[in-house]
Amino acid sequence: MKKPNVVVVGFGFAGRCFHTYLVNITQELNLYGVVTSRKQSREIAKASYHKLKTYNCYDDAIKDKNVDVVILATPNNLHAAQAIQAMRFGKHVITDKPMCLTLAEADAMIETSLRYDRLLSVFQNRRWDGDFLTIKNAISSNLLGDPYIMELFWGQYGEPSGWRSQTSNGGGKFFDLGAHLIDQVLQLIDSQPTLVYANFHSPDTWSLDIEAHATATIIFANGVEARIETSSLAKSPKPRWRIFGTLGTLIKEGIDPQEQAMIAGNIDASEENPRNRAIFHPNSSTHSEKILDTIPGRWRSFYENISRAIENRDELVVTPESCRQIIAIIEAARTSAFTGEIVKVK
Repeated sequence: MKKPNVVVVGFGFAGRCFHTYLVNITQELNLYGVVTSRKQSREIAKASYHKLKTYNCYDDAIKDKNVDVVILATPNNLHAAQAIQAMRFGKHVITDKPMCLTLAEADAMIETSLRYDRLLSVFQNRRWDGDFLTIKNAISSNLLGDPYIMELFWGQYGEPSGWRSQTSNGGGKFFDLGAHLIDQVLQLIDSQPTLVYANFHSPDTWSLDIEAHATATIIFANGVEARIETSSLAKSPKPRWRIFGTLGTLIKEGIDPQEQAMIAGNIDASEENPRNRAIFHPNSSTHSEKILDTIPGRWRSFYENISRAIENRDELVVTPESCRQIIAIIEAARTSAFTGEIVKVK
């Protein structure tokens, strides 16, 4: 059976270090081409991958009948229009996260996917982070009892630049990495999100029209509370995870190591610092704290699932409907931050 031909649109950091790399190591996909308007980037892409086709123009790629799958590693504000256009030309589409900017865009993308019977997914690769898999296992094994508060943090210090520093392009850490954190709590909490309250902050010394620090509290129908925090102001980070349950508290430090290993050229060589292992602090004084070995992450699984889902050999894991829910929460958080009010999730 012929492998689906994949074209990655955009050859910046995400296109170069994430998507082309992961597609190239997925045996059931063929990395067919790259779209970039920069001549130097096209030359680098050709030098990096044997027999790779390059396109200067997006339209040329989606009109190429040899192309089966389009991956959008483009600014967030382009995702919806580019995805809809590609699906109308018969291509399956994967966007980088977030899916798009608004619920209206998400609904239009899903409607187009259904009308043209094309696969649509979003690169929520952090469903395969080692820390997430470890937390998920701890919850499913009832180590924590019933979780009632989840705190997730992602932050560094540094002023955003480029398109990621512009609201019109969907910039800001909350849109970018917040989409991962929101997706993770949606996978862990078996209930519908109902209310969101958020605060966005930016220092006067930075000339930004995006937030530099964001906090969002999501209330679920079952009473569980998730607190999402992203920051470009964090000189000293907080724990990546802190989960309070009826049987104790789980704390996990550090970031999944796959990204750095992948950039170095071998994602399979990723190895977590043992100091970052999760620690469970039981409520009972008769039990000692417990260190949890981290379940190895596996970002390869995302594109392996995509290839099988295209051929109807597996259910799609990251569905567009699940990603629409992320956009619903982001939209509610942005409204809450602007109005100062608690907002219902649509």
